[in-house]
Amino acid sequence: MATTQIFSAVLRRYSDFLWLFEKLHQERAGAIVPPLPDKQPVGRFSPQFVEDRRRGLERFIRRVSVHPELHDAACLETFLKADDVTFQAAKHAKGSAAAMSGSMMMPNR
Repeated sequence: MATTQIFSAVLRRYSDFLWLFEKLHQERAGAIVPPLPDKQPVGRFSPQFVEDRRRGLERFIRRVSVHPELHDAACLETFLKADDVTFQAAKHAKGSAAAMSGSMMMPNR
């Protein structure tokens, strides 16, 4: 029996990764959250910088997704699966991402 895997993609900015980093600290206080790549104010759009940052952000997400204390955090699910509108609502909400991740699973009517 063959299994079918479904892939999707979302676009996230560096500030979205900062949000995730901070939310992981809030949701899982005491867990060691992997570091984000540094922000660089000068030369930030050079092709080398963009590629280095992309690799660093990808490494961050991979490390969080296999981390025993972080992999099931509601904010991670929101970050990875929410559409742009739902993600922006979660990012600007005062409450937890858990409420938003539940709403993103509801069909639009």
